[in-house]
Amino acid sequence: MKKLKKLGSVLLALAVMFVMTSTAFADSTKYSLTITDTKEGHTYEVYQIFTGDISGTAPNYVLSNVKYGQNYDGKQVGTKVPTSELKDITDADNFAQNVRITGTPIATKSSSDGNTIISGLSAGYYLVKDSEADGNKIPSGDAATRYILQVVGDTTVKVKSDVPAVIKKVKENNKTVGGIGNDPNMPGYTLGSGYSDVADYNIGDNVEFLIVGSMPDNLAEYDKYKYYFHDTLSAGLTYNNDAVVTLKTGNTETDVTASFNITCTDGSLEIKCEDVTKLTGISADSYIVVTYSAKLNSGAEIGLDGNTNKVKLEFSNNPNKGGEGSTGTTPDDQVVVFTYELDVTKVANGENDTVIKLKGAEFKLKSGNKWAIVDSNNKVTGWTDIEADGSTLTSGDNGLFKIIGLDAGTYNLVETKAPVGYNLLDNPVVIEIIATTSNTQSWDGIPSHALTKLEIKVGETTTEGNTETGIVSTTVVNNAGTVLPSTGGIGTTLFYVIGGVLVLAAIVLLVTRRRMREE
Repeated sequence: MKKLKKLGSVLLALAVMFVMTSTAFADSTKYSLTITDTKEGHTYEVYQIFTGDISGTAPNYVLSNVKYGQNYDGKQVGTKVPTSELKDITDADNFAQNVRITGTPIATKSSSDGNTIISGLSAGYYLVKDSEADGNKIPSGDAATRYILQVVGDTTVKVKSDVPAVIKKVKENNKTVGGIGNDPNMPGYTLGSGYSDVADYNIGDNVEFLIVGSMPDNLAEYDKYKYYFHDTLSAGLTYNNDAVVTLKTGNTETDVTASFNITCTDGSLEIKCEDVTKLTGISADSYIVVTYSAKLNSGAEIGLDGNTNKVKLEFSNNPNKGGEGSTGTTPDDQVVVFTYELDVTKVANGENDTVIKLKGAEFKLKSGNKWAIVDSNNKVTGWTDIEADGSTLTSGDNGLFKIIGLDAGTYNLVETKAPVGYNLLDNPVVIEIIATTSNTQSWDGIPSHALTKLEIKVGETTTEGNTETGIVSTTVVNNAGTVLPSTGGIGTTLFYVIGGVLVLAAIVLLVTRRRMREE
């Protein structure tokens, strides 16, 4: 494809050959043109621009005695092309864009997946382009092609069209992310630390997202290039109105947010630029990078299928004149955010190894130096540095209380009030929620492949949770308090004992005195 962009120099060489004395021979042989890397859904049209005689030796044939072909600007077919006209052609891409073609194409061919072969071509120069006839639409994820090429023998060229790609990432806040570096769909862009396809968070947390879009190789062929990100947030995510758009070319990063129209309605985030070719410093090697955050809200899905966020890119896909409004779209790229529920049951050991579920125990949940705040539905709304401002979690008739919307990690469950007749726990209960997630750069979009295991660890005991519901459960045991003396109980008995001792002592004293008198 790079050689095709150098057609200007080839045409200049052709002009020189035109005026040189060389051995030339008329060629009546028909050749084939093989276009590689094609996809089904295109219809290619082939227009004959020049014909001529083959000069030189294989494999370095060139055309001499150049004449107008059947489709060049209404020129008389077979008339020699003036040298001055050939010398004026110095930019192959520009020539391909602006050459005027007339008449019907000499060949039309529907594309195949892989290679498309067009046969029966005489030696000459041809314009190959996507058909714009009614019913011939460019496949959504592809782009049109239009270029000039030389046929002097059987010829193979790569399809001269390209489309951008887009990837989406979410930043993990407290786990080690695997596959740091590059997404296989965007190999030239190095990702920042912590970004992958899967993460887990507390409800109420702000989640950071990253979108990266590339440019087509043939960006220079477009006079205008639309570039629209269509981002969709699930009901559990609320956009924070903080998107920043950056143009990255090499090591240079430029804030271009003002060049994009950014709107968000009902979870549909649109980030649009009508013409990225107007951005200073942009090239085919550039990237458009979007960063923004969204709050994981009370509507978040607990456990599977998680809270998804997906993006697709709409882009110009027809560099041909008159094709400025035609666009295609990339496939969706998706990330997912998980959150979990902790169920705690307060119990005591009764007689005969029975379990008593205790009502009225009060706890607070601590993560690091912060205390959880929950709403009336037991869903986390935030965290506070002040213990008194943390929410009190009270066990119900069945001994149960819940905290909904927790990140994976370690927590301290602190009992602040024991049920009547039971002792307050001396130490916090240390709980770890362990979520096995696919923190890589190549998640396949299936939720159960992103969250594969959920566990809770209390002390040395690890218990499996439920990935579908996102629930991990544990029990906390209280011991009954010490029974104090009561009237008629041990206290009365104690008085009898003391009284008996005093009476005995009095008798001993009386007997001793009587004996002393008798002596």
